Amino acid sequence: MSTQRSNPNDVHKESNLLRFGPDLLGHFRNLLKALPIAIAVAVVAFAITLTITATADDEFEVTTVAQIDAQIPIMAGDVYIYQNNAPYLSLATTSGVREDIAHRMGSAWSAARVADNVSVTETRSPLLIAVTATAPTAEEAAKLSATTIKALDSASRKQRAGELDRAAATLTARSRDIGSRITAMRSSDSTERDNLIEQRKSIENDIQRIQSGGVNGLGALSTPSSDDARQTAPQSPALAVFVGLLTVLIAAEAVVFIRARFSRRATGSAIRRIADKHGATVEDAVSGDRIPALARTMLGRLPEGEHAVILRSAGIAEWGGFDGPVPEDVVVVDLDDAWIDQVDATVGLIVVMVVEGESIRADLDSTLSAIADLTIPVHVVMAPSAPPAEPEPEPEPEPLAAAPRLTSTDSSQLIGSLLDELLLARIAELNASGQLTTPQPAPAAPAADPSPEDGR
Repeated sequence: MSTQRSNPNDVHKESNLLRFGPDLLGHFRNLLKALPIAIAVAVVAFAITLTITATADDEFEVTTVAQIDAQIPIMAGDVYIYQNNAPYLSLATTSGVREDIAHRMGSAWSAARVADNVSVTETRSPLLIAVTATAPTAEEAAKLSATTIKALDSASRKQRAGELDRAAATLTARSRDIGSRITAMRSSDSTERDNLIEQRKSIENDIQRIQSGGVNGLGALSTPSSDDARQTAPQSPALAVFVGLLTVLIAAEAVVFIRARFSRRATGSAIRRIADKHGATVEDAVSGDRIPALARTMLGRLPEGEHAVILRSAGIAEWGGFDGPVPEDVVVVDLDDAWIDQVDATVGLIVVMVVEGESIRADLDSTLSAIADLTIPVHVVMAPSAPPAEPEPEPEPEPLAAAPRLTSTDSSQLIGSLLDELLLARIAELNASGQLTTPQPAPAAPAADPSPEDGR
């Protein structure tokens, strides 16, 4: 009965779903590495933007709100809500109106220049339109805005008058035809004559109704002066600063993306991404010459009869992962050697040791892909690119000089001088505190009188 080894890397792939996002700290480190290039690009973008804004011609903008004097009957409904301002929006884009505006502005203006400097837009109200004009001076911008409104009003009136004339022309021709028939008729045909006369009167009424249909007008609701003009060019230097900061962010992200996708160097994020792709566990190492704790524990828990293979990259030149000789159940092979020859059915773990920053990205990907096909647990140890700095040895303390030997006489003199110094210091302390007073001499006793017994 044959047993098939389950792929332990599948468990690792499922555990990746429980992660809470990408390696943000590593991404920030990569951004810091790309910062010099990003700053250089940002300086160029800042200089170009500052040059363009400094050399740009002056430009002022004026916006005038025009009101439509609606005289044409409108149809009710939301579909026809903009039927009053739609004709003006359409006329503003015609070459005839633009040429009229250029003619009114003077010889320095053309229809193409008017098209670049005039914008007519709708507003929230169907009876209002906004006319925005730009020009080198504030006075000229205000004049261009007002001239545009006059040109639109004139063109709208002419268009409306033409529509009415065309609508009445057909009826006028019919009226004339009926009049000719009435003149040519005989007096005996009174009934038919009366019918024709009624038809002619009806047509003339229709003509009068069409001619009195009304014409919309357009006038400025607010006429801004040159003081109301807003300068739009040149831009302030703040625009160049904004472009520079934005370029720093974009350039740094672009450099990180290019390095991560197209570089041969195996960065920390690239190693983790490749390891996650093939279901390998990644562990950071303090240095490239020691096995980390997790890998060492996995090596120590190998079942009896199985052994491990350690693949080391060229960056790990001097490797001493074990204190003493390498255990018999561990085989150390270089990554660029024929390591597949050392893999057989007794291999229970493969540890791949690489140094961050080596140009082994493709080799690492192909190696982990081959190990994944073998369904052997794989553990990737990622060593830092620079070895940790060794602590400087502390300076040894200088030996003390041997003290000279003292004789008994010298010892007695030294002790006496120390006692004198202590006694003088205590007397000075008591004097300072007022506890020590000088004793006064006792008064002399008076002389005794001679006793009568002494005279005897």
